[in-house]
Amino acid sequence: MNLKSVGVFDAIGRDSLKNKNVRIESFFNIFNDRGAEIVFILSDLENDPCISFYKDQLYDYNLPLKIDIVAVKAIESWLLSDSITLSALLQRRFLYDDPENTQTLPLNELQEIFLEVTGRGLGIGYKKPRIMKKFIKNGFTLERAATHPNCSSVKYFLKKLKEFSEA
Repeated sequence: MNLKSVGVFDAIGRDSLKNKNVRIESFFNIFNDRGAEIVFILSDLENDPCISFYKDQLYDYNLPLKIDIVAVKAIESWLLSDSITLSALLQRRFLYDDPENTQTLPLNELQEIFLEVTGRGLGIGYKKPRIMKKFIKNGFTLERAATHPNCSSVKYFLKKLKEFSEA
């Protein structure tokens, strides 16, 4: 979308965004020094009732950067939305009907699906970065996840990216 990234960092857990954190502040300052206009924060809502509740808990660094937050129950719902990649990984046709409304956290739902279908699960100590790499290696894209009729958060994220690319 003709957007240029000036950097990426892992906050190492959503709770680290709720209080002043010198490490996070230094990343925001680095991004600001590099000319960033906006910082996107991708975060899980986990058990928070809504995004407004979550946003109100975040520490305000009072920087000139615009900060936009995309938060869903869990970002792994986007993985559940890409039926083509899920089907490739599970080696059978697979569609998850409502990825943003799982009974458990989507990561746990993925683990259960893989255990049931493959008998192996996602792997010992399944870690999000390894799972994401596995999905990307097998064709996962945000655009394809956005074609799922019940995954509005990925559509919103892509819409925001498009808005900023056209600004």
